[in-house]
Amino acid sequence: MLNFTVKILFIGLFLISCSNMKNSGQYVYVEKSGEIKKVARRYGVTVDELKALNPDKKFNGGEWVFVPSKVGFAYFLNDTYVVEDYSSLGTGRFMWPVPNFYKVSSHFGPRGRRHHDGIDIPAPKGTPIVAVDSGKVIYSGSGIRGYGNLIVLNHGDEVFTVYAHASKRIVSKGDAVKKGETIALVGNTGRSSGPHLHFEIRVKNKVRNPGRYLSQARD
Repeated sequence: MLNFTVKILFIGLFLISCSNMKNSGQYVYVEKSGEIKKVARRYGVTVDELKALNPDKKFNGGEWVFVPSKVGFAYFLNDTYVVEDYSSLGTGRFMWPVPNFYKVSSHFGPRGRRHHDGIDIPAPKGTPIVAVDSGKVIYSGSGIRGYGNLIVLNHGDEVFTVYAHASKRIVSKGDAVKKGETIALVGNTGRSSGPHLHFEIRVKNKVRNPGRYLSQARD
């Protein structure tokens, strides 16, 4: 049976569909090299256009590829979130949960007709996820629909952090963890469009914008 506290935390939560959006387009996860042609056809662009928009990509598969929004799904959802680099954030209580990966592909707040309760941080499968602050593991499992492998930490004072879609859970319920300790590995479990961390901060049972709490701390 799930911990009662965890149940309360997730009452009324909308199912997560962590597609990765951008102001002028969206990011699509391309698993295999041959799929890039299918992606181009699906969104009405050419492979050459995709390559021009993604000069840092090798197109060998296992990559997030940017697609213009005017022909993409983001356009129809009127999604206006910009993919930002959070590496310049100021000092906050919590350290960054995925060291060395500071791009945010889907932000906190309204997303289409739903509310995105956290932020999505794309990173390769197996990348370490760390505890943003010291606390106690109150949930480690895969029983919350949509979240896949999930870790929830209690930091005291009714402050909780949530780490979803992990490929592997390293800590167990009841474990005490230290700030910066690896608690899971980035994955693509649950309702997810590619490997990334879905991260939430909940204070007094309400979701909060993680951008107001996080810092770029590397220690």
